[in-house]
Amino acid sequence: MISIFTANTPVLAEPLTDQLKTQQKLLKQNQDTYNDYESQINSIESKVQIMDEKIMDMRGKIDEVNESIKKVKYEIGIQENEIKKSEEDLKKEQESFDKRVRAMYMSDSFGYINVLLESKSFSDLISRAQIISTVLNYDNTVMSELKSKKKQLNDKKLKLTQKHNDLAKLQDESEKKLEDLNLARSKQQELIGQLEEEQKLYASNMDGYQARIDSILKQISASKQASASRSGASISRSGSALSSASGNSIVQYAVGFLGVPYVWGGDTSSGFDCSGFTTYVFSHFGVDLDRRAADQSRQGIPVSRDSLQPGDLVFFGSPAYHVGIYIGDGLYIHAPQTGDVVKISPVWWTNYSGARRVR
Repeated sequence: MISIFTANTPVLAEPLTDQLKTQQKLLKQNQDTYNDYESQINSIESKVQIMDEKIMDMRGKIDEVNESIKKVKYEIGIQENEIKKSEEDLKKEQESFDKRVRAMYMSDSFGYINVLLESKSFSDLISRAQIISTVLNYDNTVMSELKSKKKQLNDKKLKLTQKHNDLAKLQDESEKKLEDLNLARSKQQELIGQLEEEQKLYASNMDGYQARIDSILKQISASKQASASRSGASISRSGSALSSASGNSIVQYAVGFLGVPYVWGGDTSSGFDCSGFTTYVFSHFGVDLDRRAADQSRQGIPVSRDSLQPGDLVFFGSPAYHVGIYIGDGLYIHAPQTGDVVKISPVWWTNYSGARRVR
């Protein structure tokens, strides 16, 4: 870090620097915890989505089972009607057969026997016997067919009843699974709600820490500006002389826009994007910067990381896609991204690609 303060400055600035580090540490701890909650919530929400799909599938299966049960009940009703009709036919045939048998034994002429005795010849006897046999066989055949049909109908009804019972059991099991899924989903949703409530506390803490950090940074910036104004110190870096007051003037002016919302393509005090912010600040001092971050990275003179001073432009990415204004102590002010505001952040060294001094 390059010091541009007078001997008396550290007495004032050092506590602020310590406070800044403490607040940044607390902010990071809260951010880490907040992110842990976010990961837990995202994981549970993924589980809930899977449960939702299972619930939809289960409801579809239950609907299919219900339709199958309706069809089986309808088929059972048809079979019961056919069984009833078959029983009635069998009863009628049995009654008819019983009447013929009773008539045969109660008749004065002994029914079928009398028919045989009245035969006029042996061939006539055989013929009459065959007729009687045919009648009796017909009765037996009809009775047998009716009984067979009734048995078939009863067997079919039995199978349908078993199928109905199986479907009813499947329906009960599916309803139970659906109930369990809904209960599990409800518990997961409740857990998400609890985690979100706890997460809000850390978000609130983060806002508080960030507000204190911004306040401390303003104090540090003001202290640097006051020190530079008193000392009139100037520092030469990379072979060029630069007034520290001018660099701090840029920082002091830039800090006045803290909280201005990020607006893509914005280059006015109502909203900035990253290069729009640097262009606007430098134009206040009569310095014309190109509009794009990549173009600004080719303006002025290059500055090594060890030689950074307040007011230098710092760039990120290659080619540069982000730019901000260095304010010292490893911090810079910038317009970050959509949904954010102009703020002060630690320099993102992992993606840092260089710095330029433009005056």
